[in-house]
Amino acid sequence: MPSPPRAKTLKAYGVGFTLKRLSVQTPVTLVQNTEELIRRVSADSTRGDGKLTSTAFNDPNRQPSVDRRSLRASLDECKVKSTDGLVRLVADEIRKLQIAQIDAATREPAGTNYQIDVMHRPIDLGNDRGEPPNPAHSQIEATPALNRSRFDKLKELLARLAEKNGWLVQPT
Repeated sequence: MPSPPRAKTLKAYGVGFTLKRLSVQTPVTLVQNTEELIRRVSADSTRGDGKLTSTAFNDPNRQPSVDRRSLRASLDECKVKSTDGLVRLVADEIRKLQIAQIDAATREPAGTNYQIDVMHRPIDLGNDRGEPPNPAHSQIEATPALNRSRFDKLKELLARLAEKNGWLVQPT
């Protein structure tokens, strides 16, 4: 059983009071194949010709974040900075990506592909990371987990998909 949220004591003008940490759970729902997904892209993830580089999909956990467009009221909600660009992806196109698993001993394709999926992973109010809530937050995940070279391949494929679908908002 998880421990209850810890209370924080604050002092304001010599008066002490206790605030309990709020936690709101967003229901996790299935990301449909036809759903549009939005990836935030900074200007430094584009080349001079406006094309995306694979760095647009960098993620320390090898699970790039996207927002479900249907759960956002406006495109501006997807931006962190006013200069951010936004690209469009579709869940089914991501799920159809083919990335071969590589045999560690032979460094040859193992005959099976990674299973690529889009999972709804909402960020709730009062989350442990201190991030702002985002009920639309989702992640592109692979089974089994991708190694670095296979993640680099996924990033490149995602960049090409995003280019094919075009910019929703160009970075400035």
